[in-house]
Amino acid sequence: MRWLPAGAVVAILIGCSDGSQGDDSRDPLALYPWRSGDATMDALIGGVLERDGRCLYIATASGDRVFVAFPETRATWDEREAALFFDGRRVDDGKPTTLSGGFTQERDFGGWPSPPAEGCDVSNVWLTGGPGPVVE
Repeated sequence: MRWLPAGAVVAILIGCSDGSQGDDSRDPLALYPWRSGDATMDALIGGVLERDGRCLYIATASGDRVFVAFPETRATWDEREAALFFDGRRVDDGKPTTLSGGFTQERDFGGWPSPPAEGCDVSNVWLTGGPGPVVE
């Protein structure tokens, strides 16, 4: 029997990695920096939550598709359930919802804990402040 040094085993395991990083429970969430007590905008957007690959959008009744980003630590994505969990509320992919917040013109996502995935349409970005009124 021939033994490999421990470093070789680590290198082999890293070489077999799929290249994914981070917490998959947040995928496809874009998360912006937020701390308890930070102010948030309180306009409302409503529509259907749409997942498109690693991107989340709100499809509005007027036909717009708006990329949505969430405050870090307050939102998670459950891949098995295909659902967003945000401040205690569950929203399933393909279901209507409302979200408070506002549009941002910022396009420098370098300081975000989880920036938008490559390929997401970020021409309209909604910084979500919290869940809006429940939509049935």
